[in-house]
Formats: sequence, C-alpha cells, structure tokens
Amino acid sequence: MSSKSAAYIFRFVAGAVASVMLAITTGVHADTLALTPNTTQTFSPTPAVPALRLPAFALYAQPTDMALKGDAVANKIEKPGRRAVNKWNSLVTEVQASVEAGAMDKTETAVELLDKVNRHWNRSVFFSTDARHYNLSDVWTTPFETLAEEAGDCEDFAIAKYFTLLRAGMAEQQLALSMDFYTPTGEAHITLTVTLANGERYTLDNINRSVVRTEQRSDLVPVLSMNRQVLSVFKMEYTQAAQDLAGRFSSMNKRYEQQLRDWEGVTGVAAGKSAGDAAS
Repeated sequence: MSSKSAAYIFRFVAGAVASVMLAITTGVHADTLALTPNTTQTFSPTPAVPALRLPAFALYAQPTDMALKGDAVANKIEKPGRRAVNKWNSLVTEVQASVEAGAMDKTETAVELLDKVNRHWNRSVFFSTDARHYNLSDVWTTPFETLAEEAGDCEDFAIAKYFTLLRAGMAEQQLALSMDFYTPTGEAHITLTVTLANGERYTLDNINRSVVRTEQRSDLVPVLSMNRQVLSVFKMEYTQAAQDLAGRFSSMNKRYEQQLRDWEGVTGVAAGKSAGDAAS
C-alpha cells in the first residue's frame, strides 16, 4: 500500500473532532464500517504518529475493486496461477495439521510456523505498487487475485497471510492487519500481526522478512489495526480514514469468500481443506 493509503489518511484527517466523538458515542460501528454485526471500534493511546508522506500522484475519489464472479475465477487463473493456488492450499493443509497438533501453543514452534507462512507468500508474489501494476491509486486483492496477477503490494501480502492462517484454523481474534507509519521511508505500511496464546505479538512483513516480536519493530509506529470483527484506531484523528480502509477490506472479503466457494466448486475441495492434490 505504501503512500497510497497515506493519501486517504490525509484526505480525512481534517474532519471535525465533533464528528469523531459522535462516531464513538453513537455506537453505529457495524453499519459505518461495513464489517460483521458484532464489530467494535476501540481507541487507545499510542506515541505520536509523524506526518505521513503525501503521494506524488493524484487522489482517486473512490477505491477501485477488482471483481471476479462465478466460475470466472477458474478461468482467470491460468496454469501458473492454478499451480500457485494448489501450492497455497498445500501450505494451508500443512499449517492446519500443525495448528491442530498444538504448534501454536509453544512460542518456538509457533514462530517457525509463522515464518513458513511469511516466507511462502514473500517468495510467491512479486512486489509491485498498484499505481505501477494497475495504474490505479489503491487496489486490495484477495489471495486468488494476487496469485492470478502474480504481483501485489504490502496489504496484498498481509491479506494473503491473514487468510492462510485463518483457513488453517487460527482464531480471528489472533489475527489483525496493522497499518503503521514506516519510519525509514515516511510512508504508511500494512503488515500482519499475530497474537499467540501467551499474548506475545509477532509481525509478518514483506519488507523486513524476519518474523519478530512486534515490540521489536521500532521502525513501525502503529496507526490502526483490523480484522473482520474489530477495528482499533490508535489516534482518533484517523477514524474516518480507518472507516474507509475497513470498508475496502469488507468489500475484498466478500469477493474472497465467493472466490473460495467457486474454487471449491471447481476442485471439489471443502472449505478450509487443501486443493493440493488437484491437477496442476
């Protein structure tokens, strides 16, 4: 995502504090954020977030969604993509078996498992900005779309890792897309944060490819985090921008769920299981 979503942040930062407080007190989070009915929105203090760098390109009025409908998913993903999806499903099966065997209960084995997922996606997809790849400001892609395009930017890597661990049986509350201020470049950056059973949090990233404790990532200053149930904003002036990103995540999630059903229909593989044995 880099500086593209930073632009959306600046677009809404000027919103009145009164409207922010209204959003907090009215509790209309599920409708506003377009997430699940039990969506909650939280605010907690954090170190001051530096000013995010504005992108050089113009803002787009609305985010553009990629739409793959019905059996078009199977048609869209050619042989290289199909092989990549099969490899992804094999990874899901492997990780799922480890999760069921209790690998996530011990820090050492949990980190090894997270590292495997992190390396898989970092090696499977080329990094490309949305401006360069799509000639668009910001596109959030599902894992199927990312593999079909064979390219993605930071949020696409994080989303792919998120759904990998979710399909493998990890609880939703353990996973969160985290938008941070990346201090070396002065840009917004999205990673995946995973919380273990003992409360330790680890960051899966496509820039710093080592899976380390989130607290050790001094180059990341938290702005917001979200999954399909909870949106947490760490500075209230970013509330409207967070709602915009949450709506984009919700739209992408609907496409993902449909695509997963479509893929299962083509391969005959049940949800959450592997299509690794499907013909490549």
